[in-house]
Amino acid sequence: MVDGTREDAVDAVRAEAGGLGPDVAFECAGIPAVLNIALHAVKRTGTVVNVAIWGAPTQIHLNDLVFSEAYLTGIIGYLGDHPATIGLLADDLIDVGFFITKRIRLDELVDGGFHELIQNKDEHVKVLVQP
Repeated sequence: MVDGTREDAVDAVRAEAGGLGPDVAFECAGIPAVLNIALHAVKRTGTVVNVAIWGAPTQIHLNDLVFSEAYLTGIIGYLGDHPATIGLLADDLIDVGFFITKRIRLDELVDGGFHELIQNKDEHVKVLVQP
């Protein structure tokens, strides 16, 4: 994990990927700074995949794409990824507990879930809804 408040996130991601940057970077937070990091960290001719649903328009410098020859694409579905992911979770091979930033009841879904995620995007990653 990279903590962008303690180190240069682009340099750290590139170093983790052998110095050139990863082949693919996923932007899942819907935060402009994270998209910018992904665009600068991915290797030349790499791909940045936007998964986030954005609460507001954002800006990118298109020259960052041009000069890096990177690809930027978006996706809304997971197309068969769920069984493998569920298996990793069931086997305790990945720890996702730190992603859960809030737990709410089903009757709090709109205000405590959707609105909270849109209005306080910097504070939340995943909100769990419990019946």
